[in-house]
Amino acid sequence: TIKKEQPQQKTIYVDLNCDLGEGFGIYQNNKEKELIPFVSSVNIPCGAHAGDPIKIMEAIKLAKANTLSIGAHIGYPDIASFGYREMNLSFEELKAMIIYQIGALKAIAASYNMQIDYVRPHGALYRQMTKDAALAISVAKSLEEIDTWLILVGAAGDALNNVQEETKIRVAPEIIINKYYDDDGSILFDEPVEDIEKVLMIATKLVKEGKMISKNGNILDIDFKTIHLCSDSDRSIQIAKEIRGMFPERPVPIAITLVGDHALHQVD
Repeated sequence: TIKKEQPQQKTIYVDLNCDLGEGFGIYQNNKEKELIPFVSSVNIPCGAHAGDPIKIMEAIKLAKANTLSIGAHIGYPDIASFGYREMNLSFEELKAMIIYQIGALKAIAASYNMQIDYVRPHGALYRQMTKDAALAISVAKSLEEIDTWLILVGAAGDALNNVQEETKIRVAPEIIINKYYDDDGSILFDEPVEDIEKVLMIATKLVKEGKMISKNGNILDIDFKTIHLCSDSDRSIQIAKEIRGMFPERPVPIAITLVGDHALHQVD
């Protein structure tokens, strides 16, 4: 008899992340805490675009209580516009801004015996990095001066790939689940996916097959390690709950997604 080779299951690591502590003073997002049961990593603003010492401390305590990985959510120093105004900083200015923010989070985290695993840019900085490879590399080189074990999270694409090739910093490509993607795999920041069923269809394809459905309905191969969940409405909570239900086991923190073949769950 001829032995038939069994089809192998595809192994996939996926992290689910959300922002936590993205407020300032009396201003806060009451929805973000509702996402905690569904994620494995949280992005904590460090006082530039949002966040303050108390909010950072509260976010770290919540992350620790729920065994979540923490990342520095860095942004331009722009409280008034929530970090959504583009800035053109010199390398020294950019480096100082990044080290200042990560230093604040790192010090408070250390007081709770927690450490920062990754860095996720916010708003205008995140957007600019997708189209400006030199800026992405400058951000990574700033991280090198703090800790070469830090992971840089950003939009999947050439700019992030260049970081991997040109610096010592590891990268974790991200999918923002409520945004459309073009046929070339680039994110359409100003085109949100309004239909919940559409979001869930895209998420199912990602989690089950590791593939993205573009705005035009084409199937794309996109390397990604983490999915970003927004926390701006009840709709966001529903989406997060449904996506979390697609995982047979708990999603893994961002650092674990880079381990390699030791996946913690399999996809049929």
